[in-house]
Amino acid sequence: MNRVASSGSGQSLSVSTTFITTFSIGERQVRIVGDDPPVVNPGDQMVVTGELDRSGVVEAICYVNVTRGAGHAQEGPLLWKTGGFVVLAIGVVGVGIALFYLGACLMVGKLASDDALLIAMLVAFGLPFYLVGRWMMRKGQRIARAIRMIHAASTRRT
Repeated sequence: MNRVASSGSGQSLSVSTTFITTFSIGERQVRIVGDDPPVVNPGDQMVVTGELDRSGVVEAICYVNVTRGAGHAQEGPLLWKTGGFVVLAIGVVGVGIALFYLGACLMVGKLASDDALLIAMLVAFGLPFYLVGRWMMRKGQRIARAIRMIHAASTRRT
């Protein structure tokens, strides 16, 4: 199955194709989604790592077709980890400034409503950044682990 999407019009029309391949390994359904068609033929020996979706289908993070010597991995984990670290750091700085300011106000013994509003705004700003950064870093770790597993399994089979 393929998914074709377009945006824009006239001279600025942009078309993208997403290739979706679903097959079974033993009793388990596997789905590979990517910008390039995956190299999967009946009878090929495949090594796939991924995560189960809600319906029990393995969403492939990366795969190697041992029979054909082809494979694919999702975006590099370093990009996810680095981006996650930057976003997480922004969140930590926002929440850290809020806590520092709260501590300073409590030491002085005066916490005005403007001070409380500023602290709430800093936490409301920093907390989503922190949570998104943690999510990005975990995604990078999952991709890195999947790539290590694929590499180890495919070298054992050859």
